[in-house]
Amino acid sequence: MSIAGPTPRSSRPPRLVLLTGLDLRAYRGGEKYAANLARQLAARGIQVLLYSKVDRFERLRLTDAELPATVGVPFAFYRLFWLPRLPPLPLEPRRFLATLRGADTIFSLESTPRFVVLIVVLGRLLGRRTVVGLHDPTQVDRLAREVAEPGPGRWRARLFCLALRHAAAVHTINAAQAATLRRAGVPDNVAMVHSFTTAEPVPRAARSSGGFELLFVGPLEREQKGIDLLVEVGRQLLRARADLRLTIVGAGRDIGLVEGLVREGAGRVRYRGFVPETELAGIYAEADALLLPSRAESFSLVALEAFTQGVPVVSFDLPGLADVMSVYPEGRAPAFDPAACTTRVLALYDLRAREPAAYERLRAQCRERAIERFGARVQVPKLAEMLGLPLP
Repeated sequence: MSIAGPTPRSSRPPRLVLLTGLDLRAYRGGEKYAANLARQLAARGIQVLLYSKVDRFERLRLTDAELPATVGVPFAFYRLFWLPRLPPLPLEPRRFLATLRGADTIFSLESTPRFVVLIVVLGRLLGRRTVVGLHDPTQVDRLAREVAEPGPGRWRARLFCLALRHAAAVHTINAAQAATLRRAGVPDNVAMVHSFTTAEPVPRAARSSGGFELLFVGPLEREQKGIDLLVEVGRQLLRARADLRLTIVGAGRDIGLVEGLVREGAGRVRYRGFVPETELAGIYAEADALLLPSRAESFSLVALEAFTQGVPVVSFDLPGLADVMSVYPEGRAPAFDPAACTTRVLALYDLRAREPAAYERLRAQCRERAIERFGARVQVPKLAEMLGLPLP
């Protein structure tokens, strides 16, 4: 049986099927990346169809206010791929296959190995360009480690690498991950294109009082985001400066650690919970510095969003953060050293207190570098080229 191809490109706009999990409540880079990319490509004339884990039983509902009308979520099917055994076909397989067949490019940001293998195989059978995004901060390192170690994990990792080599491109968002993939045996089709910012700088609100405003934005969890390290650095800073305040934005399972710090802070630590994406730019702009105590990152859109609003970022010196922290390299502290992280924040405190003009120049520099290096106008055309989607 022959499989009909898509309508000739000359008579219609380019089409992209974007496969991802989408939970905008979590401030997770992958979800925000998918939503931002869908908006940007749709605004440039690409037809985007987005499949996600979101379904009618979840609280989040995607509306035209959050995504353009050209982006849809026809049905959810990913949960089938979380089963411990080999996955069955997706729900409504004919509709799913018809969607893939009508695309020019399939871009999978859902990167579990068995799902990637399925999508690469389907893409090859249908003759569609298939791009796999490996954006998880630990997956690439784990893959490289398993390829090198003896045991059953080695063969699974090698089979995964073999599937990746049959994709049109394997997308990473930082140089360290790209180098690790090449060492793991996926050398030819690795494409590194950075994440991008779509935010516009907003005016900074007038302060009703003095002091130094430190900010954290992200999921409240230890394993990746280092909430326990945030609490330790916060305690040190509260002891060091009486007029320093910390605002924490986010939600997650380790909220108990944050609640404890709020009690200890005696009014100087404010927990705002989850804040809608549309309000984040103003919150960034009010801060004097952003604290990013992560144990692992693949890029950090939070850091980029802060830089875009002219907010210096203090983080641990991690390979995945090297690219975005090039905007303000002085903010990097030795990995997982709370005392060194505290020292970096206090350096910004002292600069703002003693040389306010120099501090304002630093804010302007952060803003300009972020937009110049990682603005959507710079990065989105690179992504379109990687996806094989000519921009009209």
